[in-house]
Amino acid sequence: MSKNIRRIVVALLSLVCFVACKGREGGEMSETRKLLNDVKVVIKEKPDSAFRVLKALEIPEDEETMAEYSILIAKAEYLATGKIESDSLLQKAVLFYGETQSKETALAHYSLG
Repeated sequence: MSKNIRRIVVALLSLVCFVACKGREGGEMSETRKLLNDVKVVIKEKPDSAFRVLKALEIPEDEETMAEYSILIAKAEYLATGKIESDSLLQKAVLFYGETQSKETALAHYSLG
């Protein structure tokens, strides 16, 4: 039963990812951000599915969205595999958030370290 639920979640997340990637150019970033918010909801329960969806997503060009994407993919990768292979996106997130005092800044520095 749990395998079927897992497959359904992966299929739904893949569909959302596909729709977000194929969205209109003007609304593409808002759809990408919506997808990132959806991934945040399931990342702890289904980190492997979240990681696959994020890997299939095109890296956002908008700096703020890219920084959020970087933190999420690092978190999903760590939760799914126990390690973080690439830190280049996290370095961009650290540069984007700089020295601001926010949860995202802390997560970017923590994930990079």
